[in-house]
Amino acid sequence: MFLSIGGALLLLIIIGSLFIERFFCKYLCPLGALFTLASRFRVFRLKRDSSQCSGRCRVCTRKCSMSIPLYKYDSVNSGECINCMKCSSACAFGNIKAETIPAVTGTVAAVALTGVAFAGTLQPAKTTSVSVQAPTSVSFSATNGRFRDGSYTGSAAGYRGTTSVTVKVENGSISEITVDSTGDDREFFSKAQSGVIPAIISAQSTNVDTVSGATYSSQGIINAVESALGDQLLQNSAETENKETTQAEQKHGKSEGQPSTQAEFGDEQGTQAQENPDNNTVEEETESQQSKSSNGSFADGTYTGSGSGFRGTTSVSVNVQNGSITDITVTSYQDDYPFFSRAESGVISEILASQSINVSTVSGATFSSNSIIEAVANALGQEFSNPNSSMGGGHGRH
Repeated sequence: MFLSIGGALLLLIIIGSLFIERFFCKYLCPLGALFTLASRFRVFRLKRDSSQCSGRCRVCTRKCSMSIPLYKYDSVNSGECINCMKCSSACAFGNIKAETIPAVTGTVAAVALTGVAFAGTLQPAKTTSVSVQAPTSVSFSATNGRFRDGSYTGSAAGYRGTTSVTVKVENGSISEITVDSTGDDREFFSKAQSGVIPAIISAQSTNVDTVSGATYSSQGIINAVESALGDQLLQNSAETENKETTQAEQKHGKSEGQPSTQAEFGDEQGTQAQENPDNNTVEEETESQQSKSSNGSFADGTYTGSGSGFRGTTSVSVNVQNGSITDITVTSYQDDYPFFSRAESGVISEILASQSINVSTVSGATFSSNSIIEAVANALGQEFSNPNSSMGGGHGRH
């Protein structure tokens, strides 16, 4: 390291310090140069009584840490003086003295300024705590919905911890969502909060987009609201999906009396199907369409396939061992989680139990059920006519 410029300067300082006291302070220190200018206006000065000094001993000059020629001055006004007081101690006659009043005054002033500066950094004895984990709630007016009035709490995992919310329902609608606590960073969470909460209240649903740049925090809020509302949200979303599907059927020119798998989405349509025995239910229609599929042994291996759901494509991986389907794994899906999770747990278990795609769809999750069945059929190379295409499914997320 001594081959560098810094090493050479260090060697110079070490060697110079062997011969000259405070070598660095006197000749190299840039801060010392600034202090020298400020020290010319000092109030604390050393006085030398020249009438009592012979002028030839020069002990004071030899003892000075800064090598100031003190024998030349009656009052030390040099900016290099550091008030080490070695000159006063070395003088046998006591000819160099310091004035007491300026010294005391300067010391008191310095202590007072230091005390004021330090006191300004202290907090008051009694402070009001402010929680950064509970940002203010956001409220919006909402139209009447189908939730039960009351106050509900829920929590879900965010990016750095758990996000807890309180959901207030008035007149059947979500009227207020308050964030009780969160472990996420305030900068990102505030963006998610200001975007997601108004969207949920406005849509009266958790089927909303996340905020770009705060996806984890957004999803934490959405999942926490879903946790708070539970089955109420699932029922309300099913009714919303029911309306969307009905509108899609009308758009495609389907008549009211024509059989439709939409009958499984609402009690009203389910009742109509029971009252009209000529109309087939979704399960019966699906079973008739799946009659072309065959039971029996399958070739061992792992196969992948895809099918169309309500909001997009569902992809699965099917594992076959010893001629039997041993495992079905959903690798990706685009449908809403509350509906797809019900379809996944019901349909897959039935396919594994029957070793066939000739299974019933899950009531209230018909689109997602059909997407899983089609994906498995596609993976195994079997024919399956997915009725979702005739029911207006597969449109984008809104």
